[in-house]
Amino acid sequence: MRRFERDGCVAYQDRRWGWSLLFFLIIPAWLILVQEGLRLKDREVAAVAGCGTLGSAIAALALLRTYAFIIDRGAGTVVRSRCRLFWRARTSFALSRVRSVRVRTRVVEHSAPPGGRGPDWIENIHRILLEVDTTEVPFHDGISGAVGRRLASRLAEDLGVRVR
Repeated sequence: MRRFERDGCVAYQDRRWGWSLLFFLIIPAWLILVQEGLRLKDREVAAVAGCGTLGSAIAALALLRTYAFIIDRGAGTVVRSRCRLFWRARTSFALSRVRSVRVRTRVVEHSAPPGGRGPDWIENIHRILLEVDTTEVPFHDGISGAVGRRLASRLAEDLGVRVR
C-alpha cells in the first residue's frame, strides 16, 4: 500500500492483481499460438488464438482492482474508493465520525509437508478496520508481520485517533 501526501490530503492507494495476473500470464501463450497459426497458414487457429488474446486482455483489465483512502483534513472528510474496469464504488464520511483504527490478528501455523524438510513457523495476518460510529469499514486485509501494525499506527496518526 502506497501513501501520498499533498495539499493537506493524505491518500493511501493499493492495487491488487488477484486473478488478473493469471490472465496477463496467459496472453503470451495466446500470442505464440497466433504466430504459429499464421506461420502454418491455419487461419482458424490464428482467429481463435486472436480472440483468446483479446479475451485474456479484457479479463485481466476487468479483474485488476484499485483501492484508495483519501483523508482530507481541510474538508474534514474521509473518502473510500474501490475501482475496477467496469465498476466503481465511493463512500464518504466525516473525519469526526472515525473513532479508532482496529487491528484484528489471525495466527496461521505453517508446517513442512509430511516427510519434507524445513521448519514449522507461525505467521500473524492482520486486518485493518476503521471504526466509524457503530460500523467497521475495511481498510486493508492480509498484511503479514509487523508491517500491518506499522501501517495501522500511521493511519491512526493521519486520522488523529488511536489504534485498538
